[in-house]
Amino acid sequence: MVGTLHERMVSGGPSVGPKEWMAGSGTTLGVRPGTIRRSSIGPALAGTLAVLLVLGLGPVAPVLAGGPWPAQSFPPAPGGSPSASPSLGPSPSPSAWASASPSPAASAAGSAVPLPTPRALPSPSLIAPVSPIPVQPGSVTFYGRGYGHGLGMSQYGARGRSLAGQPAAAIVAHYYQGTTLAVLSPTAPVRVLVLAPGSPTAASPIVLHGRGAPFTIDGISGAFPIGARAAVWRSGNGFAIQVSSATGVGLVKTVSNVADLRIRSGADPGRIQVDSKPGNLDTYRATIRILATSNGVIAVNELGMDLYLRGVVPAEMPASWPIEALKAQAIAARTFALFRKAHQNHDGYDLDSDVMDQMFVNPLKPEDKLMAN
Repeated sequence: MVGTLHERMVSGGPSVGPKEWMAGSGTTLGVRPGTIRRSSIGPALAGTLAVLLVLGLGPVAPVLAGGPWPAQSFPPAPGGSPSASPSLGPSPSPSAWASASPSPAASAAGSAVPLPTPRALPSPSLIAPVSPIPVQPGSVTFYGRGYGHGLGMSQYGARGRSLAGQPAAAIVAHYYQGTTLAVLSPTAPVRVLVLAPGSPTAASPIVLHGRGAPFTIDGISGAFPIGARAAVWRSGNGFAIQVSSATGVGLVKTVSNVADLRIRSGADPGRIQVDSKPGNLDTYRATIRILATSNGVIAVNELGMDLYLRGVVPAEMPASWPIEALKAQAIAARTFALFRKAHQNHDGYDLDSDVMDQMFVNPLKPEDKLMAN
């Protein structure tokens, strides 16, 4: 019927009435185009089929069936009870269309076209009611921690107390109850691991550069220019040392008797860059000690306590935060370093340079000059 009515509209045949057009454009019948000749269906039969289809299908409207999904309602079945929703399975194959097609004689007699077998919708699942959780009287304690060891002062807590007007001494007293403030020399020595144990060779040595000012190497006379490169690797019981200028000109090549070497930066802004350390936080003040241990060759930054804090405080707390919070951070960092020095069991150093102890980066920025005593 679809093919026949549409052929008539396209070919300019007799006009189709409203009901015929509704049947042809809005309803799908089981007749393939071209299987029935146009002359075998008259206007009366087309109108009869349209009326049967309208009466058989009735109005179709979306409803909600126990859930937020679309459904359809259909007119009552002949027995008086509502008919179930039709099956929404896949479309039949071409052979199924052909077998379902009425013969020309049946079409002429006006026999009804069978509708798909109806199938009931499944009942939606009901959500089980949730009982409220009873709250027991008393107090609830929440435990939290930051990165690394999770000990000591909360930086955000110190910031909040500083914004509330508390001085550094009061902030520290809150987080370290039962303690008193004391004085420590700003030049008290601190040893910080900056390069993990390894096995340097001539093909893969520890590489360092002097930055900011000329530098020196213990046991070798003279100073080396800014940008000079030093390569160090194991040789016998000691180290082989090769120094070249920034342009690659060889300056020194020697061997030490012991596997213990110190490279000292010049005056501020002098730094020693440990190129072999992964990442870009590899430049340090004061002295870099290259030392062979039972675990391998390490690089350690040796410096005074207050120089150490210049690399810790800006890494642990933003320099733009209130000054009393920064002072509290400096006191806490100094105390932690002193404690680790007294209780460490490392071979050749006191502290790690990451969150396992305290972040230590020695940045070359203006805020690294901040020092709170």
